[in-house]
Amino acid sequence: MTTALRRSLLIMIALTMINSFLIMTIRPAGAEPERGLEWVDCADGLQCATMPAPLDWRHPDGPSTPIELGRLPALDQAAKRGTLLVVTGGPAPTLPVLRAVPELFADLRKSYDLVGVDPRGIGEQHHYACPNGIGTSAFASDLSRAAWQRFAERNAAWDAACRRDTDPVVDHLNAWQVAHDLEAVRVALDLPDLTYYGNSYGTVYGQAYAELFPRTVGRMVLDSVVDHTRTGLAALSKERALRIEQAFADHARWCATTSTCALHGRDVRLAWDALMAKAAEHPVPAPSAGPGVTVTADEIRLFTVLSVDQLPGSPSWSALAEAIVAAEHGDAAAFRYDDSPHDVVINRYANCADFPLPQTYDDYRAAERRLRAVAPRLGWLQPRLDFARCVGLTIIDPYRPHRLRAPGLPPVLLLGGTADSATPVADGRRVARQLPGSGFVTAVGSYHGVYLRGNRCARDQVHRYLATGKVPARSLTCPAEPGAG
Repeated sequence: MTTALRRSLLIMIALTMINSFLIMTIRPAGAEPERGLEWVDCADGLQCATMPAPLDWRHPDGPSTPIELGRLPALDQAAKRGTLLVVTGGPAPTLPVLRAVPELFADLRKSYDLVGVDPRGIGEQHHYACPNGIGTSAFASDLSRAAWQRFAERNAAWDAACRRDTDPVVDHLNAWQVAHDLEAVRVALDLPDLTYYGNSYGTVYGQAYAELFPRTVGRMVLDSVVDHTRTGLAALSKERALRIEQAFADHARWCATTSTCALHGRDVRLAWDALMAKAAEHPVPAPSAGPGVTVTADEIRLFTVLSVDQLPGSPSWSALAEAIVAAEHGDAAAFRYDDSPHDVVINRYANCADFPLPQTYDDYRAAERRLRAVAPRLGWLQPRLDFARCVGLTIIDPYRPHRLRAPGLPPVLLLGGTADSATPVADGRRVARQLPGSGFVTAVGSYHGVYLRGNRCARDQVHRYLATGKVPARSLTCPAEPGAG
């Protein structure tokens, strides 16, 4: 597998960002020991099993839903320390990642059986298809009140159609439920405590588990942390907004030093500002998209955010510069937003249950005004991109963001990369401060999924922590490494 393909797969693991505060610890009832799990080979060295869990852990004797597990056995069974549960993010299936790129986990398999857990309702086999819906960027391609209302109505219609076609599990996808699933897996595997690696959205599940079951945590690694502790649209989006603004500045510096950049020798920011000013007065022609087709300033801004929110130097960075030059020459077609129906999966319900935020047009405009003060070009758009996908949806079982309280929790190791705009290091450090005794490792130049992307210094810290339970005495910075973006 090529490096580019591997990176693309890793990016797909996680970037979806993102409920009543219920500190109810329900011990999973009726979970059987590991001998009750039937492991079968399911291709590429992976062993699979399915475990039933209550549809709603508040009613453990009620209907059940399947939880899919995938196991990569330790390479040396005689020398293994135990079992490491893995959730790679999304929310999306973990099993395809373990199957497709097992080499990313080879170091961990020297000491552990790896058991991947697919979040409920989003499993590799047991998942629920919904009709095509509105893409998550539709509400950012036109910032008018009328467009907001149209999106809310279309998203509500998708919600109604999805509910007609799916299992009731869509109402019970939040992290509180998944944390109880993880505890049930621990019990079913007959493990004395939980050793856990959560990447990206897997860190939301880790935070919930740490709070609900602090005394059964053995070791916990949270990589590229989604902050589930802030409240309010502007607060939740602030660090993302700042990082997107920085990514645009990084793009300008990259263009200045990259001869193949279409704007090499020019100030990208000034060229973009001029194009935006022109589009704000009159939509920019896009003749190659059809007669009379034009592009608005809102569409240009959206395209720019999505372009810079990628690995530094990625093809999308080149495409942004090329699109600006083409628009200057009279054709802005590259900036057009495609409003046709998209494939929308039920993980949208999981995001919205964990981040059930105010959903009116005025709520978002107020948050955007606050963020313009610190992220005036692009970043202020972030609340829409992160959370407005939930407008029009009915959320039955929310699990709201809140400060963490986990008495008795052992030290947790958290990781973050300085180039990560999906889960900025500032958010991870904030979560770390709420987990007393924990440590944070900052990987310079690393993007999303620090351990999986191969920063050797960060990986060594993970291996040392898993072996000893000790975190760095203070926050540790790992230098940038070639090929470990």
